[in-house]
Amino acid sequence: MEIMKTIAYLILIMLLSQSCDCLQHVQGYVVDSSTLQPIDSVSISQFYKIPIDKRPDDKRYSDSIGGFEYMSISGGFFRCPSLTLYYDKDGYEIYDKKYRNCCRENDTIRLKRIE
Repeated sequence: MEIMKTIAYLILIMLLSQSCDCLQHVQGYVVDSSTLQPIDSVSISQFYKIPIDKRPDDKRYSDSIGGFEYMSISGGFFRCPSLTLYYDKDGYEIYDKKYRNCCRENDTIRLKRIE
């Protein structure tokens, strides 16, 4: 009987720990701040201080019309943790944005050219 209780507790703990994952989803467009033209090949990452080619599992870029989608799974017991994304392209200032909710659609990121 004691073994059955232990097994039941283990199953309950496993089920509860799996339900703590949070899907974080951000999508939108990257544009030039002065011309409002779309910018393609903008690196979108959580890892700003690591060179683009060495970022683990994070090689995501805007497409030819500036569109991007970023999805991540993170842990969170009662709510999704905030997500900070860095938008980086040669010739532009690095832009960072903190998302406090798990999901954001139709976000417009405006990058400034380096003068």
